[in-house]
Amino acid sequence: MTGEDVGKLYRQAGVRLFARNIRGYLGDTKINREMQRTIKKDPQNFWYLNNGVTIVCNEARFEQEGGRELLNLAYPQVINGQQTTRTLANANPRDSAKARVSVRVISIPRHSAEQYERLVSQIVRATNWQNVIKPSDLMSNDPRQIELEREFRKLNYLYVRKRQVQAEARRVSFQYQMMITKEALANAFAACLEESLPKRVGLQPLFEDHYDRIFGGRRYSAKHYLCCYWHYKKVESLAWGISDRRQAKFVVTYFLWQQFGSDIRASEDEFLAFCEAPQWYPRLTEEYHRLLRLTFDSVLRYYRKERGTGRQTVEVTPFFKRTDVYKGYEAFWPSAVNATLRTRFDKSADRFRDLLKNPA
Repeated sequence: MTGEDVGKLYRQAGVRLFARNIRGYLGDTKINREMQRTIKKDPQNFWYLNNGVTIVCNEARFEQEGGRELLNLAYPQVINGQQTTRTLANANPRDSAKARVSVRVISIPRHSAEQYERLVSQIVRATNWQNVIKPSDLMSNDPRQIELEREFRKLNYLYVRKRQVQAEARRVSFQYQMMITKEALANAFAACLEESLPKRVGLQPLFEDHYDRIFGGRRYSAKHYLCCYWHYKKVESLAWGISDRRQAKFVVTYFLWQQFGSDIRASEDEFLAFCEAPQWYPRLTEEYHRLLRLTFDSVLRYYRKERGTGRQTVEVTPFFKRTDVYKGYEAFWPSAVNATLRTRFDKSADRFRDLLKNPA
């Protein structure tokens, strides 16, 4: 096809054309800038330098119209080549008309939704790509992700399950009170699920080896995910700009979730209302922040006690990468050296639990 005609596909159908694509538009990436330069400066060589576009559809028929041969597609979806299509749509038509694009059309009869989804996923994985595909991208169209998007929408949250430029998501985000990406949700939930899991394995493995633990089945409701998200977000806000706290935040997150997770889930509506509008709950905000600060103080006190001295001193970053840190902190928490701080913590914890049940 000519580049101009490929661009018209997007201008006519809009983002619906990419509903089965695993990503959104990535915007001003290096690859997309190279495509823009080639379209403008060297369009005759675009075909050689571009991987082309892959379209799946339910049916494809050759038709004659006005002496021309046309390929009529039923329910077409661009599953690879969104960046190419969008870049050509944004280019000057005089330039894009000079470019040629390799377009592959695959007709897949939809006898079985499960087989269709599996085959489309396999085609995406096997198709050559120029912008790197991450494990999180490959799970964008997982049924659980689609289900969560719908559940979050009912709670007035925009759940962004496809990687894309922020501007794309913000076009619709004004309709919702908040926008959450699936990566941010997975990171926060994993931090509450297992001590320092995101820090130990990294973000992308959460969508590979640990995906079923985090998103598998319907074990967790949308509100459960949101409680974990807001809890991690509150911890992270107190660690912002303080290097020692940034390294300790996963220990703090998990410890406090072990202490109050069941209380928060029992009063999830009250907890979410407080997190979404803390200005209306000054007493609850004060107690929650006090618990966070006391826990950070205790965890960093443990670090100073165990880091060693002189040449044997272990810096804060490698210290909190150790696999035995939380186990050591669990032993430190009830110790005599931590007694005064723990007494203050226990008093604050009682007030927090009471206010969580009746935050007004």
